[in-house]
Amino acid sequence: TLFPYTTLFRSRQDEWGRSVPVLILTNLNYVEDMPDVKELATEFLLKTDVSLDEVIQRVKQYVA
Repeated sequence: TLFPYTTLFRSRQDEWGRSVPVLILTNLNYVEDMPDVKELATEFLLKTDVSLDEVIQRVKQYVA
């Protein structure tokens, strides 16, 4: 479903929502072809391309 992406689009319309880092971790390859989603996300990660350790490191960049 695309419901999470609708939420992302709506949150980015708000000033506060534009400043919140959003990391998308997905196993859906077709989402990679959605430039709007990739543009709105801080990072877009395919599960098949990153290790759990790499995901943890990227999350730590934004919460530190």
